[in-house]
Amino acid sequence: MLGIDLSKRQLLALAAVGGICLIGLGIGAARISRHAALKEEDILAPKEDNSGIEIVTPSSQTVVVHVAGCVKNPNVYVMKPGDRVIDAINKAGGAKADADLDSLNLAEMLKDGEKIYVPSKNEAAAVPISPVGQSAQTKKSFADNSGPLVVNINTAGPEELDRLPGVGPATAQKIIEYRNQIGRFTSVEQLEEVRGIGPKKLEQMRPFIRL
Repeated sequence: MLGIDLSKRQLLALAAVGGICLIGLGIGAARISRHAALKEEDILAPKEDNSGIEIVTPSSQTVVVHVAGCVKNPNVYVMKPGDRVIDAINKAGGAKADADLDSLNLAEMLKDGEKIYVPSKNEAAAVPISPVGQSAQTKKSFADNSGPLVVNINTAGPEELDRLPGVGPATAQKIIEYRNQIGRFTSVEQLEEVRGIGPKKLEQMRPFIRL
């Protein structure tokens, strides 16, 4: 009787231990499954940026420029960062046969919002009309070979700028310094931002300057 009782107790004990093991395995499996689900959620869920700064990928960056003048298809074009002036001209169908490309810096990098004006050769060679009130001395300097007929304010050096009416060596240097600061002039009116050039002086210069 004692041997049989001990055997039953052993069986009961084994059964109890087995049940506990099964319960433990079930709890462990549930924890592992939940942990794996959390890991997957962390991977799939987008990370929040607490800095408040929107991160822009390079593929979303664009440069918008206005190509005008002596090109086949003048219009506003969307370019890529790093593109040059020549790329924008080619995007506009290329320059026309009478375009004066030598007056532009074709290797200059594009800037968002700028206007690229391609002049014609006839336009560059046109003799400007002197403004009212301009002195005979100034008229003469632009009529002979002592000064340029039309100055490109984006490419002109100090000597060319110095020959403009109302512009001396000091003002010419200030124009170049301001041009280097902003990259290039996108309008003639920007010259008023140069110290020493006001609306009156700009009107004297206007017939002899272009972009």
